[in-house]
Amino acid sequence: MIVRCSFGIKTAILWDFQSGQEVRIFLGHHAEVHSVAFSPDGQFILTGSEDTTARLWSTPESLPLFTFIGHTKGVTSIAYSPKEKYVLTGSKDGTARLWDVETGQQVRAFVGHVGYINSVTFSSDGKYIITGGDDHTARLWDVGTGKEIRAFIGHVGGIVSVALSPDDMYILTTGPGGAKNLEGSTLLWEVGTGKKVRDFHIGPSFSNAPGITMLAFSPDGKTLLIGGVLVDVTTGRVLHNFLGIVKYEVKGFIDIGWVASVAFSQNGKYVLTGSGKRAILWDLATGKEIRVFTDQTHLVLSVTFSPDGNYVLTGLEDNTAHLGMPRVDRNCAPSKVILIW
Repeated sequence: MIVRCSFGIKTAILWDFQSGQEVRIFLGHHAEVHSVAFSPDGQFILTGSEDTTARLWSTPESLPLFTFIGHTKGVTSIAYSPKEKYVLTGSKDGTARLWDVETGQQVRAFVGHVGYINSVTFSSDGKYIITGGDDHTARLWDVGTGKEIRAFIGHVGGIVSVALSPDDMYILTTGPGGAKNLEGSTLLWEVGTGKKVRDFHIGPSFSNAPGITMLAFSPDGKTLLIGGVLVDVTTGRVLHNFLGIVKYEVKGFIDIGWVASVAFSQNGKYVLTGSGKRAILWDLATGKEIRVFTDQTHLVLSVTFSPDGNYVLTGLEDNTAHLGMPRVDRNCAPSKVILIW
């Protein structure tokens, strides 16, 4: 089963893994759906939208459960806490917010960034969160108190994605490298000290194309994905490139092999990439392409595996939309989430 969310046509879609057929439709959002995620048990889907809300849906019954209302600008990133008690949202309003999944109520806001928050994630025990924003910083917060613990400062441009290592010892951040560094900047930090450990340089075609490049640690924490590039965490050596043959143009920028989003399967045997208009499943050991998921129309911006590894969740961008998000139109038809079960 695959879920896609489309920015231009305001949909999130769940696909059957084998047949690729659409089965169910969820109506609710009134603007582009930027981000989608499974709950840890796979029973719920979380969506974040430009309409300033996040919504929680029951996957088996296709029912909307809660609408999380409080942000003043579009929701750019979402995450589910490991123990399924909370959901986390990051927004263009510069705040991250914690919500109770039992009541749908806001628990607290994390305030400190200047400008958009582009990426949010929980620690493995759910006690901390990491946020990355346009103010060039990533920040570590205490979930229980809402207080900022430390900021990770070293990027010369906005941070578009953050990831935590499985043992919560390291944080990985990525963003534009500035005018003199076209390959972008991907940095590894010690969570406990805020010290920068390594700066990965893997080239403009692989890392920071014009869009959000996602990051992922392998389940064992020994390797990581920066775009479609598999890298050894200790040495920084590039081990493999998971790149489909993709040529695209966005605002005059043409590249081949841009991988916008990545994920490891829970068992560490597979890699999923969002590249051009396709989501591609790869065998990690051989580097061979196993399967391609595509609707031939929309750019893939986000991908992830379901907790049991049987399904894939993907987020799509309408290929006619620009990378800047359009204004909310309150007169448009409600956005839809389509489920296949």
